[in-house]
Amino acid sequence: MISDYMYKTNKDNKKGQVGKLAAIILILAGAIIMYMYLTQFMGKNTFTEAINICRLSVLGQVATETKLDMTISGAKSPFSISCEKRYVNFYNTKVELGLNPSNMKPLTVDVGGKKITKFKSLTDTVVDQVIAEEMRTCKYEFGDGKAEIFTNDEKLKDSIRVCFVCSEINFDKTVEKKAFDSLITYTNKTTFSDEGITYFNYLTETTVYDNTMWWQPTYKPESDKDAYYNNLTIDTSQPYVVVVSKWTIAPLDLWHWKNAINVQVIPAKYLNSWCALQAS
Repeated sequence: MISDYMYKTNKDNKKGQVGKLAAIILILAGAIIMYMYLTQFMGKNTFTEAINICRLSVLGQVATETKLDMTISGAKSPFSISCEKRYVNFYNTKVELGLNPSNMKPLTVDVGGKKITKFKSLTDTVVDQVIAEEMRTCKYEFGDGKAEIFTNDEKLKDSIRVCFVCSEINFDKTVEKKAFDSLITYTNKTTFSDEGITYFNYLTETTVYDNTMWWQPTYKPESDKDAYYNNLTIDTSQPYVVVVSKWTIAPLDLWHWKNAINVQVIPAKYLNSWCALQAS
């Protein structure tokens, strides 16, 4: 009877596992179908649609295990990610956002509890909230770090970091040269959801690889040449990028611990040194 019980238990467990797997497949299949519908019939008419289409295309690529379409590779996959770079321009009295640098729109920001598109002067609060929201959007678009993105291209067999630039951030030449260093403080005290989740708690969640997704606040550089990667002082004299990156470790690489997915904001001039490949 014990053997019969064990057989029945194992059989039930297998049925349960199959049921969960089937549910996951159905969810992903639904996401892929929705993605195809949105891209074919609706297009990317709003920022919200562009964000959701990007997320669905990322999940679709993970589900179908297709090859990653790299900028240095001519190969196209049927579910190549459909993500657009966001452009952010800071001015002395406004912020603009667009999916094309030639078609920018005024961005609504919170100043003193009021939602406005024009303000008296550019402050650290405005800069921090816009950058925090760009990082939050980037993390969301790429499955919150819970999906094994950028895994199916042959070029990723070696230890390499591949990135996607979610946002390009520029300060107009008329903006006074300043250095804002309050981003960590802002993300710690500011919530973005009805559940009261702070930007910091959301951005620093662990990924599918069990690493902290926004690693910059706690990163300890081993040398001065690495210090700029976690320098979160925003200098208005230079452009920045918000980047999602996947670090793939080769099996015989003894210099690194494990694979990781990250989101970060870095000066644009360091992008090529940070990313070996850029996804398109």
